[in-house]
Amino acid sequence: MGLTLGGMSMGLSSCLGEPENLVSYSSTVSNYIIPNDPSKPVVVNASCTYNLRLDGVKNRITVSTSNFEPDGRNDLSFTSNEMDCLAVSAGGYVSGNFARGTAKLSNGQEITRLFGFYTSAVYNYEVPGDPFRPLLIPTMLVMSYQTPDALVKTFSMDPFFRGETTTTYTFGEADQTYKTNDAVYRIHFSSDMASADVIIYNIKFAQQMPRPLQGVVLKDLPVELGRNGYRINVENIVPEMLESGELTPYPAYTFDKFTIETSSEDMTQVACQYTVKGVFHGSFNGSSCASFKVQ
Repeated sequence: MGLTLGGMSMGLSSCLGEPENLVSYSSTVSNYIIPNDPSKPVVVNASCTYNLRLDGVKNRITVSTSNFEPDGRNDLSFTSNEMDCLAVSAGGYVSGNFARGTAKLSNGQEITRLFGFYTSAVYNYEVPGDPFRPLLIPTMLVMSYQTPDALVKTFSMDPFFRGETTTTYTFGEADQTYKTNDAVYRIHFSSDMASADVIIYNIKFAQQMPRPLQGVVLKDLPVELGRNGYRINVENIVPEMLESGELTPYPAYTFDKFTIETSSEDMTQVACQYTVKGVFHGSFNGSSCASFKVQ
């Protein structure tokens, strides 16, 4: 398990004696578009690249893009106003928070209530020969804004979540509880968000297991898009075990029930519950990146 450190470009110069410290970031994320009209469906605009330009002297930032597709067909662009930005750099990672943003789309429509944060402290996990090639985001942009027609939230279509897993089960005649922070949960969405593969890496369902399972894969699960985020809810799924780059069906660990869903407004956190073969009852709460918010 690890953190991905995002790259950046920086220029130090002066103009008429004015100091300048400019940093540029690029983040390719997807847009979760929630129509103002509740009768209309939620849609996803995949692979939208946002550019962030930070003035480290003035502590100001602008956000721009040229490929926002609210209708799935036409690219629109915008550049925000200069917003106050509280930026920090620690432990090799960078983060920044901004708010009170506005902009005008290239079709003339107004954007309001633009706010969020960026961070290079993005969680990931690697195993040798993983058949699910990760779509890593070096600098994650967690942002939302309001168009005249919809609320837009940025998110990753291949997030890795880190947190605590709690499993209850019976061993012998005694009820047992096992907790671990070592497991990593990943949701690998299809390009149309209609389905997803869920991979649980480095998981032990019980203290008595001799070693963690390298990867437990639940393939081609249907995804529900709701106004509060996405949700996957399935029953009787035979997982495949990932070991040394190979996938093998494993009915002995059939998931009787499995649910994972967005649990935070900014879509960086999920909650997961599952039952394995009527024996192991698991729950998980985790985040995909380090949160950065002004209290």
